[in-house]
Amino acid sequence: MPVMLMLYSYALTAGIMIYRVPDLGVNYIHQPRYVKTYSIGLWGCAWGLLSLYVVKGTASSYVKSYKNILYVAVFLIMLVQFIHARHAWNAQKYNIVWQKNHAARIVYYGGDEFLGKPCPEVNAKSKICRMGQKRRETLVGFLKDNKLNVFSERIRQDYLY
Repeated sequence: MPVMLMLYSYALTAGIMIYRVPDLGVNYIHQPRYVKTYSIGLWGCAWGLLSLYVVKGTASSYVKSYKNILYVAVFLIMLVQFIHARHAWNAQKYNIVWQKNHAARIVYYGGDEFLGKPCPEVNAKSKICRMGQKRRETLVGFLKDNKLNVFSERIRQDYLY
């Protein structure tokens, strides 16, 4: 179980690095939602250390001191992870930046070329950019006509100005 948790954590982190970072930049790895992903491996490591207690038999003083060093190391790593998690959930700057960029692209396709930029110019791969021209016009027109999403004054205030 501990090894599987660590391997799972490595696979998730590799997926984020391979698929998200090239599109959204290296700062994207600090997204609050990924904090739990990064901690899975640490919990696997802690579980592995806990399993050392279960092993029966006599242990040499070397093994006992090795265990104690590992306990302290895991405790410190988990403490740092806890502090990092609290900070990441309180500072959502990377999430806000993505939302502002996405809102600006929607506004651009709604006819306001001063607030946004077209998808090819920013090399974005968001949903609005992957849509066909006709579908994008239909959806953005619906949002604009009904003053929804980035076309409502409240959202414009929060995400565009």
